Amino acid sequence: AWPRFGLAVLLTAAAVTLQIAPVRLGHDGQSEHLHLDEAFLVPMAVYLSPPEVAIGTGISSLAATLWFPRGWMRTAFNTGQATATAAVGATVAHTLGTATGTFDVGTGPAAVVGVLLYSVLSMLAVAGIICLAQGTSFSATLRDGVGVRLATWGSALSLGILITAAIDGHGWVLVSAVVPIAMLQFA
Repeated sequence: AWPRFGLAVLLTAAAVTLQIAPVRLGHDGQSEHLHLDEAFLVPMAVYLSPPEVAIGTGISSLAATLWFPRGWMRTAFNTGQATATAAVGATVAHTLGTATGTFDVGTGPAAVVGVLLYSVLSMLAVAGIICLAQGTSFSATLRDGVGVRLATWGSALSLGILITAAIDGHGWVLVSAVVPIAMLQFA
């Protein structure tokens, strides 16, 4: 059994790492940075309370905006929307069954639903601010990169389930579950 505070610190540190070292995809001279933070939000939703998830997510978002300075308005928006959407997603996951703090056939899907809600709400918030700042169409902004976004969410959620299973079964296995993410991040 993991001490909750220690696990909260570990998962937050992992989320910070994923924020400051995103996966960089390139194609035809274009590049995109992908953040796989949903991978650690799944175990956070299972093992931590909604406020702990929100705080950990807010810290990771704040760390990223401090690591890559983007101005105070962008820092405030990114940190605020990440914290708020994580709170909503974690509360939904908690309501659907993760309140037990154990990983099983019911809590896994509940965590995935909550984290997917976080992802969708975060995407909507970012699309909304982009539309305001650039005067673009909301629907066009949502459609831009939707295929990559969906693939990233699916991959991150799958890794999240594996990480959660590793924490639940044998904590030491967490190291090997994180290796694929590290390889993607730093390759």
